[in-house]
Amino acid sequence: MSAQEILELQKKNCIFCKIIAKEIPSYEIYSDEKVSVILDINPAHEGHCLILPKNHYQILPQVPLDLIGYMFTIAKKTSRTLLKSLGIQGTTIFVANGALAGQKAPHFMIHVVPRQRGDQLFKIPKNSISAEELLSIKNKLVGEQIIQQEKQEIEPVKQEIKQEEVIEQKHVENKPQTVEERIVDPKEESKKEIQEDVVEKVEEELNSENKVKENNKQEQKKDTNIDDIANLFLN
Repeated sequence: MSAQEILELQKKNCIFCKIIAKEIPSYEIYSDEKVSVILDINPAHEGHCLILPKNHYQILPQVPLDLIGYMFTIAKKTSRTLLKSLGIQGTTIFVANGALAGQKAPHFMIHVVPRQRGDQLFKIPKNSISAEELLSIKNKLVGEQIIQQEKQEIEPVKQEIKQEEVIEQKHVENKPQTVEERIVDPKEESKKEIQEDVVEKVEEELNSENKVKENNKQEQKKDTNIDDIANLFLN
């Protein structure tokens, strides 16, 4: 049996593929062309969500790198939704990769579990380990072959991201400015002209106010002189 035939057989017998295909009902809270987010019917905590890729992948290494990134983006949004809507104090986001890690279904998924203070979920023991043991493990993990393999997987994604950033930057640069944008962020020459116009208008307003004040003073003086003269005749 070929690898493709094995994959099709797994997909045919996968309960989560049947849920995604709507053959089995579920409590779906989000869906798009890549993923489906459903509520776990045996939750670790109320609101426990499962993020499922719509294509069948059994374990993490089989999932394409770009899809992993997209799924964790959805996990972030799901976490934010849970925090806002359920009034919880945090979320635990994890992947059970393989049966020994607690994976119970042959379909890769990301768990998003709401947390409350004192809920006693996920109590991980703290074991001691020597510096020599840590160094030995580090040397096993940080191998040239592993690093090169990861670079080969990540590099195409980096190039794709860079291309998208260049396209976006060109779009922003070529986008015509609105009137508001030109006022908020004008070129230096335009900025100087605006500043000069503002200063000139302010000076004109000040001069106008001063003239009004001076005229008022003159009128007051005239009124006072007339009153004085009238008093002299009355006396």
